[in-house]
Amino acid sequence: MRRRYLALTLIGFLIVGIGVCLARNQLLAWYYVHQLSQAQDEDRETWIKRVSDLDDGAVPGLIKHLSQDDDRACHNVAMAIQELTARWGLDDPRTLSLSAKLTDAFPSMSPGGQECVLKMGKDWIASGNAIREEILRSIGHLLAGALTINRPAVRGHALALADALLVRNSMEPAVIEACRDLTRAGMQDSEEANRLLAIRLAQATGVNLLGEIVPRLRDQSAAVRRAAILALGPAPEVLNDDSLFYWLSDPDAEVRQLCEVALRGRGLQDHHIRLARLMADPRPTVRMQVLQAIGQAEDLDPGVWLRRLSHDPSPAVRAAAARAAASQTLVDLSDRIDQMAQTDPSPTVQQVARYYLSSQRLRSAQSEK
Repeated sequence: MRRRYLALTLIGFLIVGIGVCLARNQLLAWYYVHQLSQAQDEDRETWIKRVSDLDDGAVPGLIKHLSQDDDRACHNVAMAIQELTARWGLDDPRTLSLSAKLTDAFPSMSPGGQECVLKMGKDWIASGNAIREEILRSIGHLLAGALTINRPAVRGHALALADALLVRNSMEPAVIEACRDLTRAGMQDSEEANRLLAIRLAQATGVNLLGEIVPRLRDQSAAVRRAAILALGPAPEVLNDDSLFYWLSDPDAEVRQLCEVALRGRGLQDHHIRLARLMADPRPTVRMQVLQAIGQAEDLDPGVWLRRLSHDPSPAVRAAAARAAASQTLVDLSDRIDQMAQTDPSPTVQQVARYYLSSQRLRSAQSEK
């Protein structure tokens, strides 16, 4: 009986001891992480060392502090997490567990905490180490979570993380889908840097959203317009020559130059560029000069250029194009003149087209007699 009592007493002391030890570790973890969150530059490394010595026991407290609306605290805590993962390695079960916990907590983190976690993910990818599928999936969930946060700084870090993933040729389906969604959102972002990153992502293998870049050709930022021209210049299947012409008159000299280079890359010659520049001019009187240039160049297809002019925004230019098309002997543009006679937005242009179409048919009938 006495032995049983002694055994139970020892077990009780053991349980109490374990409880005290656990409580002590939890208290130490809370204290060390709290001190780290408040640490200045000169003593931050000391607290990072103490926190990292607690191993994964410090993880709950570290993640909790990422919800603080304090950028310094979030930065300090993120550095400690990086220290832990560097010690463990990216293929360690503790790192895999940590990545999942960060993903779960991401929506409730402060903006500063979210930025730190996204930057951490980018650093993991950029480290050159092998990345387990579990971490890639966690990163895919982080990117998806960032989509719901309407903060340019957070989106910028998410776009940078997506870019790092795609550079590593990560083709995880969830990651690719998250990258595509981020690209679409980034195209509309208020920050120029984010729109530039979105244009870069849109060209990546697997994302392939070149069509989403087209509206950025009219971006208020010249830098964004330049990036859009560079992306779309080699893609006539997305932006045809007629649509590309108009950036030959862009206010930014570099955009104009890049547009010309893109057109030359598509096979256009000097005389084509000169005509295209006339057509891109905002002044209708200058665009009218294309009609004269067509008549002076023997190696140009007049039909192509007259059809382009027949869609000009100026009624006066469209009317002149109808007149020139009706007098053409090298190509038959009667189908386009007939279309203008019926559907042109301007009643005056319709009337002009009907007149020249009638005259053309009369001449044709007389020549057959």
